[in-house]
Amino acid sequence: MQNSLFCKNEGAPPCPICGEKSFPKWSDVVYFGKIAYAYTFMGCAGCELHFMHPVPKREILETFYKNLTKDTYGPYFFDEKCVFTNYPKLKMWIAEHRYSNRAGLLGRLKKLTAVAAELISGRFVSYTLGIPLQEQSEAYMLDVGCGSGDWLIAMKSRGYSRLMGQDIAGPGLERLRRSKIAVFEGDLRDFKHPDNSFDLIRMEHVLEHLPDPIEYLSRIRSLLKPGGRLVINTPTVDSLTFQLAGRHWHALEPGFHLFFYTPSSLKCLGEKTNLRLVRWRYLPVFQQAVHSAQNMGRTLITKILAYPFLRFFARPVYGITMKVLRTGDFLTAEFIKV
Repeated sequence: MQNSLFCKNEGAPPCPICGEKSFPKWSDVVYFGKIAYAYTFMGCAGCELHFMHPVPKREILETFYKNLTKDTYGPYFFDEKCVFTNYPKLKMWIAEHRYSNRAGLLGRLKKLTAVAAELISGRFVSYTLGIPLQEQSEAYMLDVGCGSGDWLIAMKSRGYSRLMGQDIAGPGLERLRRSKIAVFEGDLRDFKHPDNSFDLIRMEHVLEHLPDPIEYLSRIRSLLKPGGRLVINTPTVDSLTFQLAGRHWHALEPGFHLFFYTPSSLKCLGEKTNLRLVRWRYLPVFQQAVHSAQNMGRTLITKILAYPFLRFFARPVYGITMKVLRTGDFLTAEFIKV
């Protein structure tokens, strides 16, 4: 018999970010081995945050992550060749120059070339990749929820030496230790590290996993130096794909993903934690649309896109269309400690 984590909702809970009323969108059950987790997907009428209710307790979440396999949550794992696939030289070049503020004709030309490469390829670069590359090589950077460790290893190969990773579990931590990169294994709230230490903290698809975002971002703020930057990348319910796919949305990942943000909810979260949201942008990701179509049973679309040459043309068309519509699958943002 499966263990149930079902909990009846006695009235709609207030939004955990802004405190306004929330409303249910649907209820469902997700299974993790022998554990059945029943939840209601809620939307906030104020800041537009969407969230799972009830949020699993800390010990349950740790059980999920410590018993993962590559099949149940692949992004948490790695193979030794991932870093060359995820961070090829061209992508790193685009990321470095896309957000550069370097003066002069050459600097402006490189930036325009990087913007054009994004549009032509349909592979848009997040703040979590581009902004850290604007830091000096001696900048002290922390990767929260570092997972496979790919980004840290890629940054080390580019000459950044003051790097640190944090995660609650996973084989990526041992990989980083072998690469002589400092790691902290455990919950960020238990991270005993001096305040005002880091120039930049990165959260690549981590914010949506955190059961108490205000508490976590308050801890992150304390770790940042005055004027230090937090960069995040997270799924957004402003996504057109979410509006069309609903509970079949590929980025939903119930049980792992707990909160889903909009620019409004990110701004509110920053105000609650004294982190100023200075810029954000939507990030179209073609594969999110493809996987969501598969989840919805749209076999004709997935069969058509099985041809590489069609995917080659469809990716930039999708990205440019999302840009014109002012939407995207992910939301990438930069905060500054105030």
